[in-house]
Amino acid sequence: SFVQDLTYGIMGGVIKTAKQILLPWAVKSLTGNVELIKILNRLRHGISYSKLEEIDTVLCLQTLATEEEQGVVMPTYIHPCIPTILAYDNIDGQEETLSGEGTSHRVNGIIVQPKIATAEPPKPKAPIQKEKKRSITPTPLFLPHYNAGDKSGPPALTPLQMDSEHEAKIAHQKETTNQKIVLRMGVFHTICNLLSIIGKRYGDAGLRDLAVESGVIAEGSITSVLEGRKYNRGVCLHKLVYEALPRIACKGFYPWLEE
Repeated sequence: SFVQDLTYGIMGGVIKTAKQILLPWAVKSLTGNVELIKILNRLRHGISYSKLEEIDTVLCLQTLATEEEQGVVMPTYIHPCIPTILAYDNIDGQEETLSGEGTSHRVNGIIVQPKIATAEPPKPKAPIQKEKKRSITPTPLFLPHYNAGDKSGPPALTPLQMDSEHEAKIAHQKETTNQKIVLRMGVFHTICNLLSIIGKRYGDAGLRDLAVESGVIAEGSITSVLEGRKYNRGVCLHKLVYEALPRIACKGFYPWLEE
């Protein structure tokens, strides 16, 4: 890192080392803060933001040129006419936040091919003229025509007829001779059902707007909270509403809370 800073500083930015390119690129990806990239550039720790945009545009144009040539963008080390396995899956972070904001939702894919010996030379990248562009014009996307036919599903299943009279008689005998069994929900599911009842009754009476506008629950998570499917966020919301109940009710903002 010190040698790259020294090289970049002595050469006056003519030679751009890996650190001076990747560091501001990482800052842009993680924070998107342009001012921070400019500060790093003044301290000679990275290239300028405009130069970063130019490099990003050139890489994008190279990718678009490859797509126009092959029809699809593929890594250079992937060979055609070889058995290939494609695997895609989501890697959602599932972060547990109080409001539901700040969660990560991503999709990753891998390509698996057997290692073979090939005499094909590596494909050269498409040459791109340096025009110092910082943006590109998106190519029009043409979707192929698709004519859907009549909807057809699997054939209907014929239910299996079984004589359960004997089993019912044995179960009745066990129930009358032994202690009766009473099935009931646990505490967790009982509380979830209670949260769902509260959300169904007061959701459209101001509770939904109160939770979203106050920033306690994110707009994308409020439906799950009111339906009782988000236990931690639901309990947090109702505790806060219960604590703020006297102040809100006295001001008359939500008349339904006065009940």
